[in-house]
Order: sequence, then C-alpha cells, then structure tokens
Amino acid sequence: MTKWGEKNGIEFWTMPPERAEEASEVLRNGFFEDEAFCNYTGISEDSEGQKELSNLAVTCAKDGISTMAIDIQTGKIVGVSYNKIQVIPPPGQKAFFAEFRDSRCKSKTAKDLISEMILALWMLPWQFSVHYLHLSVL
Repeated sequence: MTKWGEKNGIEFWTMPPERAEEASEVLRNGFFEDEAFCNYTGISEDSEGQKELSNLAVTCAKDGISTMAIDIQTGKIVGVSYNKIQVIPPPGQKAFFAEFRDSRCKSKTAKDLISEMILALWMLPWQFSVHYLHLSVL
C-alpha cells in the first residue's frame, strides 16, 4: 500500500483490494445520493442498483490503481477513487464495462448508469487507456 500524501488530517493511500468493500461504504453513504448521474438514472432510490455498482467498484479496485482517503484521527475511509485500466478488446468481444453491465447487472438503473458512463467516456477517448471509472466522494 503506497501513501500518496497527507493534508488537513487526511492521508491518501493506494487502496488494497482487501479494503475495497469497506471503501464502497463511501459510495453508499454519499455518492449514490448526491452525484448527478446517480440522480438522473434513479440509482439514489434503487438499493439493488447501488449494490451492483458497489460490486463494480470493488471489481475495479482489483487493478491496484484505486485510491482512498483516510481520516488520521478515526482511521475511517472518508473518500474513494475507483479506477479501472481497460484495454481495447479483440474484435467481437465487449469492453469491460459493457461486459459487466450485460453479465452482472439486473437493475435497470445500474445498467442505465453504466451505459451513460460508457457513452460519456467514448466522448473523451484520450482517457480510454488511462482510467475508465472514477468515483470520488471527499
């Protein structure tokens, strides 16, 4: 686990995969309620969709490039940035997010949010190979 810095009583660390589930609480306690796309797609009112998107975030953390912010006094995770490295798939295969949406999501709201992410990110092609998912609450 790499420490990236410290500011105002908060430490910033690379998130080890074993803390990804714990870190996803930040999504459930703020991001799903406050983020514009979550409100637009209805995730804020759909606990099943929230669970599926939390699973997506935990899966992305396995790449080892997600980060977390920890309150020094409490040791509690207070911020997260889930990042995903995605490569262009071979012809006939789906990219990571499309495959996750189609094979692991049942909730319409989760599918809609992931579809919106895919559309938005295709409009920013320079980010394609850098990181594909960035969910932050701090």
